Amino acid sequence: MILWLAAITGVIVSKFQLARFRSDRGNSEKVCATGLWQYSRHPDDFAHWVIWIAYFLFALGSPWGWITFYCPLLVLHSMTKSTGIPASEARCLKSFGDEYRRYQIATSAFIPGRPRPATASAIVFAKRAFLNKRRQAPDLPEAK
Repeated sequence: MILWLAAITGVIVSKFQLARFRSDRGNSEKVCATGLWQYSRHPDDFAHWVIWIAYFLFALGSPWGWITFYCPLLVLHSMTKSTGIPASEARCLKSFGDEYRRYQIATSAFIPGRPRPATASAIVFAKRAFLNKRRQAPDLPEAK
């Protein structure tokens, strides 16, 4: 019950924080990286998944409850591989560009964790940008 309440609270808090961030007109072109959003790019999705884990734990009290083990796994797969996070990430990259790329480098995609320091994020971002430019560069003839 405590896990379920914590997860419901996580969903509510993350949605509230995002709504409050977006309500400020000065943030219309910015990425929300405050509150729970500094620890995970999708804290609401993570909290929804934890709700499914709590449902599984509730079901274990029933004789055949163990059979519901697949439910949180199915939800996790759906969120991280098909419908949830990939679509959201693509939409955010299109809307926010490099700012969102830096956010991706600094912040865990799903499971909340400590954000990377800004300097480490900048180094990774610069390396990725450099490697992408090298891949796109035309083949030059070798010097003799």
